[in-house]
Amino acid sequence: MIARSLSRAPGYRWVVLLLCWASFTMTSLDRSAWGPAAVAVGEGLGMSLAGLGVFATAYYAGYVISNVAGGALTDRVGARAVLSGSLLVTGGGMLAFGSSRSAGAGIALQGLIGLFAGADYSAGLKLVATWFPGRERGTGGRGGRTPGRCWPTVTCCCSGWPGSARCGARTGSSPGPTRS
Repeated sequence: MIARSLSRAPGYRWVVLLLCWASFTMTSLDRSAWGPAAVAVGEGLGMSLAGLGVFATAYYAGYVISNVAGGALTDRVGARAVLSGSLLVTGGGMLAFGSSRSAGAGIALQGLIGLFAGADYSAGLKLVATWFPGRERGTGGRGGRTPGRCWPTVTCCCSGWPGSARCGARTGSSPGPTRS
């Protein structure tokens, strides 16, 4: 599979790597947005700071499940389908979360977002392993963590937590046209 992919479109593998990096960065933004936005979310939804942990718990419960199931799903339906579905649902969920007006809806959306956000990891790994020979697989694994930590803080300060959630959704809710 690797040799066939490389001979078919050798330059396309860099597009695949860029899209995998972008998808992981988008879901990292979703995770990173919670810290800077928590106080504003609590004020907007009328929740105490202590009660906001339920949002993070809902997200990470779904995230753990999708990390466990993501590999099996990737093997069954393909990395492209899993990565595209993960991004569409995660982006749509973040967009809806930015518009939620109740704690219950927000918690349910965070669970849904987490449930799909973790699936990008296994799909991205499979795509990189498919398009890059073993000696080249570490080429792009270190680039995306700084924007993921800075962007949510900037957008939350400038446009409030709903704007931060919507901005994260807009930057990553398009499916990546990758091949598996």
